[in-house]
Amino acid sequence: MDVLCTDKTGTLTEDRIELVRHVNIEMLEDKRVLRLAYLNSHFQTGLKNPLDAAVLVHDAEIGREKIASVKKIDEIPFDFMRRRMSVVVQDGHEHVIITKGSPESVLHICERYHLRGIARKFGPKEKAKAKKLYDLLSMDGFRVLALASRRAQAGKQVYKAAAHRAHEAGHRGKNHFRRQRACQQENSAGGRA
Repeated sequence: MDVLCTDKTGTLTEDRIELVRHVNIEMLEDKRVLRLAYLNSHFQTGLKNPLDAAVLVHDAEIGREKIASVKKIDEIPFDFMRRRMSVVVQDGHEHVIITKGSPESVLHICERYHLRGIARKFGPKEKAKAKKLYDLLSMDGFRVLALASRRAQAGKQVYKAAAHRAHEAGHRGKNHFRRQRACQQENSAGGRA
């Protein structure tokens, strides 16, 4: 026998995914990234997946009371052309489009990113850094979800994917999920494979 698989965590029977990290481009935990992910997962009405459930369970402390003043305006559902989904919310007096998707589908649409409350240019150097971060996390077994947000025209009630000008999206950060695994091997760096 080369590999023994067991189900000590319930992974095979429960298919459980856990949100492990919510970080910005500097790989620092970022509550704003988590809040955006929570708002997107909470307000989306389309197909929910285990990643959405993991966000909502992980961040139960945000809960409905902390987002009680946030109102859903519209939703741009996932489609296979955009490969991402968006919700439009009213947060205070402004409308905000919050987009989530695979890093491949989100990173290329961003022109800015926010770090410590400051909007910065998301140029080739920063995109390469984000891509490297994504690659490293993926190699370590994480499923990575990218988030972007931007202000939208207040007062508008209907948003369409065609009108959702992707280049205006601002990169926020990434959420990292690890599927609880029954089969693990040590890789050469001593981490989990």
